[in-house]
Amino acid sequence: GLGRPDARGERARPRGAVVAGALPPAERLIDNGAARTLTITGSGLGGVLHMLDVDRLKLLNDAHGHLAGAEAVRTVGRIIASQVSCDAVACRYGGDEFVIALPRCSEAGGRAFADNLRHAVWATAPVLAGQPLPVRTLSVSIGLACQSFASQAGSCSDVEHGEELFRAADRALYQAKQLGRNHVCVA
Repeated sequence: GLGRPDARGERARPRGAVVAGALPPAERLIDNGAARTLTITGSGLGGVLHMLDVDRLKLLNDAHGHLAGAEAVRTVGRIIASQVSCDAVACRYGGDEFVIALPRCSEAGGRAFADNLRHAVWATAPVLAGQPLPVRTLSVSIGLACQSFASQAGSCSDVEHGEELFRAADRALYQAKQLGRNHVCVA
C-alpha cells in the first residue's frame, strides 16, 4: 500500500495526479520501485530519474516566514506538474525535495528536461504568503541518473536497481548544490 498520509492527512494519489497544485508524496514511486517504473512500459528501454531540491529554502523561511516557504514548495510542485508528460511519475520526496521518473528517456532528453524545469522555476515570479516576489527568487538544484538502455549500452551509467538509481541521482543532486545551486548534474 501507499502507507503514511502526507502533512495534510491525505494519502498518495495515483500516478500523475495533482491535488491543489501539489504532487503526491513519494511513497507511490518508492513502493513501485524506480527501476520498475522506468521499464514497465515494455519498450525494453530505460529512463531517467531526477532528484531535485528547492534551493535556500531556510533563507526564504527566515526572511518571509514558513508560510512563504510552504508556498514556495507548492509553487515548484505546480511547475513540475505542468512540465511532466502523462507517462512520467513526479512525487514530493521530502520537505523540499522532489523525484521525477521519465520512462523511455535518454540521458540527453533527461538533461534537457532538467534544464527546462530549472529555467521555468528561475523565471517564475512567485506570490508567497500573499507577497509578490520577483523572478529569480526561487531556484532548484537537480541531479539525474540514467537506467541503462538495452539498445544503447554505454550511453548512461549502468544502474540496474531502483535503490542504486536513487543513490546515483542523490549524489548528482549534492554535486549540483556544491556547484553553487541552481545547477543540473548527471550521475
